Amino acid sequence: MGKQHAAAMQRVVIEGVKPEIDGGRYAIKRIIGDVVVVEADIFADPQEMLSACLCYRMDGRKKWLETPLEPLVNDRWRGAFTVSELGRYHYALQAWVDPFQTWRQSLTKKIEAQIDVSVELLEGAELLDRASQCARSREAKPYVIRESHADTSSHSARFNSCRHGATPTLSQT
Repeated sequence: MGKQHAAAMQRVVIEGVKPEIDGGRYAIKRIIGDVVVVEADIFADPQEMLSACLCYRMDGRKKWLETPLEPLVNDRWRGAFTVSELGRYHYALQAWVDPFQTWRQSLTKKIEAQIDVSVELLEGAELLDRASQCARSREAKPYVIRESHADTSSHSARFNSCRHGATPTLSQT
């Protein structure tokens, strides 16, 4: 599944990240209690269903917190986090082709069209079996595609890796 997983990750595109200033060169500013709303255009092949999340952490902390991104319209996604302390924050967007959601959407369409789904049910069982094996082996690591910075101080800093040691590969700000 390693090569299939990597190929699926390369099909996901994240662009048009907001907020960011000058392509991420400068930090955005917020005060304690402000909600940082992050939006981006996230897309892949039209038949693929996606899932995405917003990871964030305060500078100097190792643990990333995450919240799911919600799809809006026309490939636009949104997530948010609240600035709870004064200091520098980092955020990163992660997106991936969601094989379960893709399978479920296809299955639903075939059921609605009253098409035999016995093969799809077998595919679903295989999908669940692979997912359980992957969870046991801890092979599945999130893949960071885009990073940006939210800063409540006067300085910004780049970060070189997201949680689990994944590094940005498609674009950095």
